[in-house]
Amino acid sequence: MKRFTKAAAAVLSAAKEISAQYGCPFTGSEYVLLAMLKNDCIACKLLTARGITERSVRALLPDVPVFSAASEDGFGNSLKLKRILDNSAEHASRHGCEETGTEHILLAMVSEDECTAARIITSCGVKLSEIFSDVTGVIGCKNIQKGKRRDPEHGFLKQYGRDLCILYEENKLFPCVGRAAECERVIRILCRKTKNNPCLLGEAGVGKTAVAEGVAALICDGGVPPALYGKTVISIDVASVLAGAKYRGDFEERFRGIINECGERGDVILFIDELHMLTGAGAAEGAVDAANILKQPLGRGDITVIGATTYSEYEKYIESDPALCRRFQPVMINEPDDELARTILYGIRPVFEKHHGVIITDGAVRSAVKLSRQYIKNRYLPDKAIDLLDEAAADRAMFSNAGASFEHGNIIITEEDIKNTLCKSVSAFSPGGVSDMQSLMKKMRGRIFGQDRAIRLICAVLSRRAAGLYTGHTPRASFLFYGPSGAGKTETCKALAEALGVSFIRFDMNEYSEAHTVSSLIGSPPGYVGYGDGGLLTKSVRRNPDAVVCFEYADKAPPEITSLFSQILEHGTLTDSRGKITDFSGATVVFTVSEQSESRPVSGFTGQDTKNNYVLPGHLTDKTDKTVEFDRLDNDSLIKIIDNRLKDIKKNCGAELTYTEDVCRVLLNKCGARNGRGALRAVEEYIEEPLSFVLLGDGICGVNIGVNGKDIDITGSKSLDKTSVLEYNQ
Repeated sequence: MKRFTKAAAAVLSAAKEISAQYGCPFTGSEYVLLAMLKNDCIACKLLTARGITERSVRALLPDVPVFSAASEDGFGNSLKLKRILDNSAEHASRHGCEETGTEHILLAMVSEDECTAARIITSCGVKLSEIFSDVTGVIGCKNIQKGKRRDPEHGFLKQYGRDLCILYEENKLFPCVGRAAECERVIRILCRKTKNNPCLLGEAGVGKTAVAEGVAALICDGGVPPALYGKTVISIDVASVLAGAKYRGDFEERFRGIINECGERGDVILFIDELHMLTGAGAAEGAVDAANILKQPLGRGDITVIGATTYSEYEKYIESDPALCRRFQPVMINEPDDELARTILYGIRPVFEKHHGVIITDGAVRSAVKLSRQYIKNRYLPDKAIDLLDEAAADRAMFSNAGASFEHGNIIITEEDIKNTLCKSVSAFSPGGVSDMQSLMKKMRGRIFGQDRAIRLICAVLSRRAAGLYTGHTPRASFLFYGPSGAGKTETCKALAEALGVSFIRFDMNEYSEAHTVSSLIGSPPGYVGYGDGGLLTKSVRRNPDAVVCFEYADKAPPEITSLFSQILEHGTLTDSRGKITDFSGATVVFTVSEQSESRPVSGFTGQDTKNNYVLPGHLTDKTDKTVEFDRLDNDSLIKIIDNRLKDIKKNCGAELTYTEDVCRVLLNKCGARNGRGALRAVEEYIEEPLSFVLLGDGICGVNIGVNGKDIDITGSKSLDKTSVLEYNQ
């Protein structure tokens, strides 16, 4: 006895009732067709997708029943319907199904072109071959005439692939939240007759893989058109296929095996992340790369592929191959805005709560999105917000109840936990309050002397940004420092970077005074040597997005470089020669200007200060957050600089070193230039050089620096030779 699915059994039962209504003593294929359209089954969806409705079939049913020989199967079916049901059972068996479904009955029906149901379908203006193609696409038996399909438990797909539909059913995938439009676009492309291969394009971390997993979830839940019923999405890792391929042809054999299995099964949608890796993959002497292997089956429609890659990689590797490019349909996956990012985090929040045994508040989710966008640069939402939330939960779960078992919900993750985690993972200062600024001022005053007013102005700007009062996309802070040479402008930048715990990046515009040197900062244009390497400025900031970037002698920069300054200050971004955007919104940008040299006129700079002989760049004074003037250092400040340097020498010399206050005053009198550089030069000449000769003597254990009149004496005391004492005692 044949075994039917519940839906198929219901259709056959309804067909018997319909045949009785029409006065026919046995059931024919036309009544089964009408019963399919009256029941919510796979066959109904396939037929209605082609425009065949219950009303159109009823209109074509003969008023007088068509009598034909009845079968002897005991069910009162016509001979042709018996043959259809026998063939449908065979189709189900070949497909590996234990029960016969309505899709198998419909497939056998359109294969029996002499039956009444097939003639009715043709009369509705639909080709039987179209229905046949739709059904085979659903049940995955395009090559059913070739015999039984390959066992999915063995073969290349099992070895190198991950079935996303199975993972979804086992609750091993993150839910796809907020990407309904993108998933719908992918499904629409998959249902096309030709060029039905979507390619997901977006920056790393925006959720390309999540969209592919969302499509797999919709297929499992039945939320797709009939053409995708019974399909499965299998993710292939190109790197794993390449791994261990020692000999020529190994990779080619594996990749062709994957493609052949997909063609034999007919129900597989391949998902290839990092699609650009196919170009050149496996190519060796006498071998063909994966991209060329894939072109022909894609062109014939033997397989369906969902690809994923970034914009730059797509442009570099896929678009450069027109034959490969035209086989894919791009689907843009953009970075979500804050509202959508929060929605995504709300959707996956239960996964993290269950994993870490915590409760994550709405405030923590909002804070993760806001702070990650503000402080984590050159990465994209929602990935960076998810990482921040995950790490905060892991941190609390690990340290709050270390060594103790706890029930779900013992620990609550709040905004403060997100901020604390951000402080550990991002080297910039923590977002928050006045106490941070007080600490910052204290650190800078311990290194910078005589410029308290400048330090206050700097910290005031930083405090506004740290408190979240500014939401623009310009640099975190920008300053124009001007003042006499040696007043401490560059040293202040270094001290600021050290106090914030970030990198210090310096560019001296004396080295970039010619127009062509702009290529050193943002990279060479196409066709020139070094194209594709990026620039010194853009690469440095991408690697250190929260650094302090100092442009010394900004007044010496040519117009080609000053235009870059304007772009950084106005938009917070800079595009290099490769078209890659560098984000400066986490950086602190400082421009320094010293006394203007009379020998070199500066074009485009206005706002001359006749009192101090400064020519300030007008476009920088208008666009920077604060113009900070540095005062000339007085004697007290210079003495503090000298004393601070002597303390560093005392810490690093490796011997007991003492000196008096008179030493600092004498060194001040010996300064050639009354500025910071002059003070440090005096220490080098009168302290460090003679001290080095004393320290290089054998057995020095202590050094004394004193004043003899107007001269400085450096004397060292030798330690007792323990070797001699040991020999004497023997």
